[in-house]
Amino acid sequence: MFSLWLAQEDAAKKRMGFETMCRGWAKGSDGFRKAVLDDLKDETVRRVAEAEAAEMREPRWERATEAMLSELGRKEEDLANSPKGIAWKVAIARLLRERYLAPNRWIAERLNMGQVSTVQSLVSRHRTGRVQPDGSWRKLKNHETLGWCFSSYLTSS
Repeated sequence: MFSLWLAQEDAAKKRMGFETMCRGWAKGSDGFRKAVLDDLKDETVRRVAEAEAAEMREPRWERATEAMLSELGRKEEDLANSPKGIAWKVAIARLLRERYLAPNRWIAERLNMGQVSTVQSLVSRHRTGRVQPDGSWRKLKNHETLGWCFSSYLTSS
């Protein structure tokens, strides 16, 4: 009953400081969250919890993508107008995958890279050095080392 009342009372939530709380389905270590999911018996509840967890991470992936585009001097239009496997897109995809754990499906859609399997293949080939580098990877890695992703996260949160 308290939660129903609280859900309807904006003034009470404000007094309790809800607007400054982090949002998410569970706070804790990866092991804790996995244990919570393992305890869920209802498949529908599990899907909802997993979807909410992914939804929380999307803004971080988006901020990182925007920062990387800016660092490379690229614009949103370049994502739509450039080939799927162009080196700078692959460099962004690899960093999103490795550093931010963005799913290949999200990367494929956001960077306009076609099928999920295309992203998997291109990132794998980039990682093993089987693609011709254009300097994008080094530029992103060097800049990331200086902490631009963390500072952009702080300024946009």
